Amino acid sequence: EVNGRDKNTLKTELQNKYPDPGEHELLFELFNQFFEQLPLAARLTTGGSQYFMAHGGIGPGLMIENLVGERVDGEHTNREKMSLMWNDPDPEGIGFALNLRRGGGCLTFGPDEVALFCGHNKVRGIIRGHEPPSTSAKLPRCFP
Repeated sequence: EVNGRDKNTLKTELQNKYPDPGEHELLFELFNQFFEQLPLAARLTTGGSQYFMAHGGIGPGLMIENLVGERVDGEHTNREKMSLMWNDPDPEGIGFALNLRRGGGCLTFGPDEVALFCGHNKVRGIIRGHEPPSTSAKLPRCFP
């Protein structure tokens, strides 16, 4: 299910756009069923370079080959899945740290961890889906 801690969630957006409770609840359920069919992460190859793609971010010891075939299952009970769904970059951070904004065991990761992750997994960078373009455009590119 969608993270309910932020005030701008999919659920509140659907409630605002579709005031009828039956309608927005059905749409929310259908979106979640769709999300559960998506892969947790992917490797994108373009122009001879490879990139790691995920909704959220990375976590300690995460290796791309361990993610093949993994799907979003709505449970987010293991640390790798939590990382991929909810961890956030901290352009000024060092290493991994508790994500005080999200809570629930989520982490932030600094550019140093991005460089290590990219080097170990042989990718040029990370593409995240969680940040809206206006926010992600302000984050520095953390390529090794």
